Amino acid sequence: MKFFMIGPYYLNWHYTQGLFELSKNLWNFILFEFHFFSIKDLLLTLLAPFQRLKENYGNNVIDFQKILSSLLVNIIMRIIGFVVRSFILFFGFLCIGVSLFLIPIIIIAWLVLPFILAVLLGGSIWGYLKYNL
Repeated sequence: MKFFMIGPYYLNWHYTQGLFELSKNLWNFILFEFHFFSIKDLLLTLLAPFQRLKENYGNNVIDFQKILSSLLVNIIMRIIGFVVRSFILFFGFLCIGVSLFLIPIIIIAWLVLPFILAVLLGGSIWGYLKYNL
């Protein structure tokens, strides 16, 4: 008799604890993407030089050629750092956006799956009975 209680127990789990755990897992996936792409760190260091490459200006303040060449190298390194970080941020936000788009679809699929299972099981039993009896 306990065998026939599997259905109600499963439905109870599916719509309570299972739905709660699914939402936790989906939120953890969003947090994973946020940390995987280092969104916070990249936003805080958006204008930092690429791989911390920079050139010192030197102690001699009269050598304008050395100062201008160091300034040019430092500006180029910051531009390269900005472009690389922007590219990574773009793909990070794109992945997070796709995930946020798919989350409602996943939740709706989770809510509908028991009914789809019941329809498929009922249809297969009906087809078996229809053609074999």
